[in-house]
Amino acid sequence: MKQDMKGINRRKPIIAVVGISQGVGATFIATSLAFLLSKFVENSGIEDDCGDKEDVQSRRIHEIFETLPKTSQEKPIPAPGCVSYVEICRPDTGKSSVFFEAALDRRFGDRRFTDFFKLYERNEHLGQAVNLHKGINWVVWPPLPLGEDEEEREMRLAYAAALSADRAALRQFAGKMVIVDSPSFHCLKQYDLVVAVMDPLPSKVFAGAERYENLRKMQLDGMSVLWVVNRNNTAVNQKKLKRFFHLSEFFSVPLIEKPIFYEAQYSQALPIELIMVQNLQAEMEDLAESIWRIVI
Repeated sequence: MKQDMKGINRRKPIIAVVGISQGVGATFIATSLAFLLSKFVENSGIEDDCGDKEDVQSRRIHEIFETLPKTSQEKPIPAPGCVSYVEICRPDTGKSSVFFEAALDRRFGDRRFTDFFKLYERNEHLGQAVNLHKGINWVVWPPLPLGEDEEEREMRLAYAAALSADRAALRQFAGKMVIVDSPSFHCLKQYDLVVAVMDPLPSKVFAGAERYENLRKMQLDGMSVLWVVNRNNTAVNQKKLKRFFHLSEFFSVPLIEKPIFYEAQYSQALPIELIMVQNLQAEMEDLAESIWRIVI
């Protein structure tokens, strides 16, 4: 499905992925898009290859960073072509789930994992390092220190919210584009494209009605929005769903069986990788291709 979007800034597109209510799978959509779009970057030749060179290139970047004088560490260093995925903390916990879901604890166990939120807090350049894995620069929260008090946690949340509204800072991240998972709702108009994720379960539809209406108003005011119905399945009354949302076009991502998510974590893979093995990725690839056409 191709949608006409005007006014996209192609210098380095900043894409928001938001759920219209809690628990609709926005993080699954965001990480899957980051993975699929990184393949588009890799195959386009726009930036350096992120495939087999990943391990060597990523280690080289960290080695270079460690040897730089302190006064030089605020300057960007060369980074391979990739897509940056930015996790904004969940307001209820301020804790990362992606760090462990993507097995980053295993991947970066023997070398440095950059806490970009600390760099942002210190007003340092965000292009000076990269957490490269599977073609993605992972801008996610590392495990919070034990004994962190409520004031420290609130401060971290405040900086995360500020980053999600800081367009100039987001463009500093490595890669061809930046995908921001669940940014602050009030700053969505600053983004080049918004991917709005819905779950067709009626209770989640009604819970997200107000946010949906606000997004629709923003879209009518000129904001670029792609609508995604996640977990669509044969039990969903498609006519009622379309009538409720008043949408003539949306992307439909089928319900993925739970065992895939369990297998992904036990095998230290992303769910989208196992979905591709089982040839269930057509709808996700259609969405990624549409985003690529819009922003590149």
